Amino acid sequence: MPDEELSAMLKSYGLTDKEVDTYLTILEDPGETTASTVANEAGVSKRHVYNTAVRLEEKNLVEINDFVTPTILRPTPPERVEESLHSEVDTLTDLIDSRFSQEENDIGPVEVLKSRTTFIKRMQQLIDSAEEIITIAIPPSLLSSLSGNLEDAVERGTFVLLVVYGSTLDQNDAGADLSIDGLAHAVRIRWDDISIQLTVDSRFGLIAPRDLLTNPEKQSAAVAFGQSYLEPVLFGAFLGDVWKFSEEIYTKPADNLPETYTNFLLTTSQAALHANDGHELHATVEARSAHDTSSTEQLEGRVMEIQQQIVEPTSGSALEHAIDIRTDDGVVSIGGEQAVIEDYEAVTVRLDHKES
Repeated sequence: MPDEELSAMLKSYGLTDKEVDTYLTILEDPGETTASTVANEAGVSKRHVYNTAVRLEEKNLVEINDFVTPTILRPTPPERVEESLHSEVDTLTDLIDSRFSQEENDIGPVEVLKSRTTFIKRMQQLIDSAEEIITIAIPPSLLSSLSGNLEDAVERGTFVLLVVYGSTLDQNDAGADLSIDGLAHAVRIRWDDISIQLTVDSRFGLIAPRDLLTNPEKQSAAVAFGQSYLEPVLFGAFLGDVWKFSEEIYTKPADNLPETYTNFLLTTSQAALHANDGHELHATVEARSAHDTSSTEQLEGRVMEIQQQIVEPTSGSALEHAIDIRTDDGVVSIGGEQAVIEDYEAVTVRLDHKES
């Protein structure tokens, strides 16, 4: 097939001109090549080649081996490209059929995601839809695909907790080679292989075996669900297991005060960060009594104690998030939504430096 015809077909598949040129250069060597070699032959920068190769890998056209130096690029064997294309066509057919038969485009009770491409797109869509909180556990290979979405979520005020995991990660550098700044409010690392997990607000969840990414020939699938009673189960498992048994490697700097929060996990973690810096805090809280939630009242006073499990050093029991403040009527405890053991549940919390 002439290059012109192949180029036209690749463009119809969604590749840009630069992606087509890079892919054709990689194809010239059916064995393997390096980003430097491709850059020299194509007359572009090495970083451009690597970024383009990552996008080509997402389309299952190129395989990247970055466990060696220099990074090796290989064209994906034609039979695997064909298999991937068939899978995408099948997925597209399923999506069209689903859209044709349903008015809503939201996740139903359960959605099975069999292709890598569809799985990543669904993760991106869920992250983009988040308003309050995201918890996510992924291998480092997914960072490039999701970093922009996670960064946007942090910038719009969504509270993001990220765990990066993998048995091949170097335990001696504690994630020093990972580009994670700005992707979450707090990032932890663990050195074992667990399932890929994502929860969004109290609405959506997603879980997938890692071999969905690492072994495309194996029959495996991700499951996304939109049932409100399932998401808290995955959320609780994330905080009580995945997060708890991981090592902190990054925390976003504490916010400038005063600041008002509606997300109580964010409130307690911010309070802890300021306390870690030696700051005494004053809180003004719009709250409901845990025993009568029909009305709200305003509480204010010095923050006396913080219980939280997000940033180090953690304090309190597992899954406990609360603050104690000294009011004119004495010390009261404040928890988040549906607080049970605390005196009040917070609606909003304004944190400021302690009044003199």
